[in-house]
Amino acid sequence: MGLITSRPSYTIFLADGLPDGFRVVDKSGWIGQAVICPRTRFPEAKANEVFDKTGVYVLCGPSEQGDLPTVYVGEGDPTRPRLEQHFLKKDFWTSLIVFTSKDKSLTKTHVQYLESRLVGLARRAKRSELDNNNDPQLPTLGVAEEAATEAFLEEMLLIYPLLGLTAFEVPRVGSQSTGVQDTTLYRKKAKEIVARGHDKAEGFVVLAGSIASQENMPSATPALRSLRERLVNQGVLVADGNHLTFTQDYTFNSSSQAAAVLVGGNVAGPTYWKDDQGRTLKAIQDAAIGLSGIEKTEEEGWGTVKDTQDEAHGLGVTTTIRGNDEAPVRGTAAHKPVPASFTKTYLGKDYTVETVEAGYRVPEVSETKVYKSLTAAAQAIRGNDKPINGWQFFGLMG
Repeated sequence: MGLITSRPSYTIFLADGLPDGFRVVDKSGWIGQAVICPRTRFPEAKANEVFDKTGVYVLCGPSEQGDLPTVYVGEGDPTRPRLEQHFLKKDFWTSLIVFTSKDKSLTKTHVQYLESRLVGLARRAKRSELDNNNDPQLPTLGVAEEAATEAFLEEMLLIYPLLGLTAFEVPRVGSQSTGVQDTTLYRKKAKEIVARGHDKAEGFVVLAGSIASQENMPSATPALRSLRERLVNQGVLVADGNHLTFTQDYTFNSSSQAAAVLVGGNVAGPTYWKDDQGRTLKAIQDAAIGLSGIEKTEEEGWGTVKDTQDEAHGLGVTTTIRGNDEAPVRGTAAHKPVPASFTKTYLGKDYTVETVEAGYRVPEVSETKVYKSLTAAAQAIRGNDKPINGWQFFGLMG
């Protein structure tokens, strides 16, 4: 039913000359083809011969409750009558994607198989609002026919993301990483690892067992609140004591979206996630494109800057930022370099201090706030703004 090549090449034909109009996706050497049609074009486009064929289709539209799309998966032999019914009775969809075969070799049983598999993938991925009320049964195929249909499905799953649809993308073991191969990134709270993830080509994957905050922070946007609520409703996040736990690997659009769901508020993912050496995701990505070890000079807008709050207390502290593949190194000859992450015990409680590009973060005080100096971080831990030597408070004097 078609060959799978290691380096696929696709052609997208703009039937009406518009990039968001009626389009046909084709691949040389493959019997299948995809058609994308906006809802507004369907009354005219439905006369196209592609809708005379047996096929499997997806209706796509925005969700009324958040930023995940709403999708409906169906099949038809042919597809036109079913799509005409959906045009009259289903209001949510704004575009449709139909897969058929060029030589009409797809049968009713084939598309029923594809429909069942797509619905199952969408339920596993949980990256959409699935409008299907029932799970269609997987029809029985011979061994050879099943293998050929699975090969056809693999081609479909390569094409959907090209068209902006990620509803069927279940995290894949061994999929391509965007940085160091198979790097596991961590989120630590105090000395405990509470979340693990991978930065992949298809998005940022948070691994099962990772822990998320149960409460939303004031900085949480309505979209983030809606996303977290949906993940709870879908069973991706479940209550576990005073926190939420991921029950499965889950792919987010970005590292920042993943981090925001974990803490319940807006946060910068590239500096939030770190590997077991303390390197931030941003540092790993920079190193992957050859930016590690580059010294940023004052002429480039970097170099030596003053720690204004410490200077205001007469401490004359200087901060040096170097653009290498480690966390920013801060200090002078009179002070020790600040580690990427370290722990301060104060009044019997452990506080984790994380070095980020813009300053320092203390998750036990605030998951999102960045303190511009060690003095400010120390004052936050102490709970007052009385003058204090931050370097001395954290034991970083030379």
